Amino acid sequence: NIQQEEYCIDFDDPSSFVSNHNVITNNYLHDFTLPDYFSAGIHIQDDTGTIVSHNYLYQGGHGGVIFGDCADVTVEYNVFDEMMTKTEDFGAVYTCGAVEGSGNIVRYNIFKNGRVIGVYLDCNTSGQEVYGNIFYRNANAIAQNGGKNNVIDGNVFIEGYGAIGPAPLTYMNQNAAFGINLYG
Repeated sequence: NIQQEEYCIDFDDPSSFVSNHNVITNNYLHDFTLPDYFSAGIHIQDDTGTIVSHNYLYQGGHGGVIFGDCADVTVEYNVFDEMMTKTEDFGAVYTCGAVEGSGNIVRYNIFKNGRVIGVYLDCNTSGQEVYGNIFYRNANAIAQNGGKNNVIDGNVFIEGYGAIGPAPLTYMNQNAAFGINLYG
C-alpha cells in the first residue's frame, strides 16, 4: 500500500526540449494514492522523451499516469485495471495543458474496469495522439476538456458507458480527428 507517488519525474526547464531518455518499464504498481488531488502511480512533469511501457497499474486511488507540460512522452503497452477508486475528475492516463506539436502519444494500452475515465485530455490539451488502445468496461473511455487537433483513432471500446466525449462542462474541442474506432 503506497501513500506516495511511485515515480515522479520533474525538471525545472521544459523549454529546452532536450530528451531526458527516461524509461519507466516492467513495474507492478498497486493500491497507490496520495491525499492530495493530483496524485498518480507515475507522474511526469516538465519533461521530454519519457517512455512509460509494459507496466501493470492496479487499484489506484487516482490516476495511473499523469503528465503535463511535457513533450515526446509515450505511454504504451500498459494495463490499467480498476483505476480512480477515490476520485471522479481524473483519468487512468491524465494530461493537463500539453501543447500542440508536443508529440505525446498514448497507444496500445488496455484500460479495464475503470470507474471514471480511461484517457482524459484536460485543460486544453492539444495535438495529442490516442490510438490502438482497448477500453473494456470503463465508465467513460476518452474525454476531452477543450484543446484542439487531438487525434483519436483505432481504439476499441467494449461494454463501456461512454466511448469518446467531452468532459462535463467543457469547452468545445476544435478540429479533433476521430478516425476508425470500434465499438462492441
